[in-house]
Amino acid sequence: MSFITKGETNLKYILIVVVLAVIVGGGILAYQFLFTPKEKIQVPEEMIEKVNEVDW
Repeated sequence: MSFITKGETNLKYILIVVVLAVIVGGGILAYQFLFTPKEKIQVPEEMIEKVNEVDW
């Protein structure tokens, strides 16, 4: 399958490349968000006490 046929771009080829790029990109993003471990943030106790002291 050639990219250029008779001086015109082959739209089917471009569509296939775009669809594959979206699938691969979506797979990479899904892998990052679903399978990478999440870091838990440790909040110091004195910060929690200060927030609890505030009269909302």
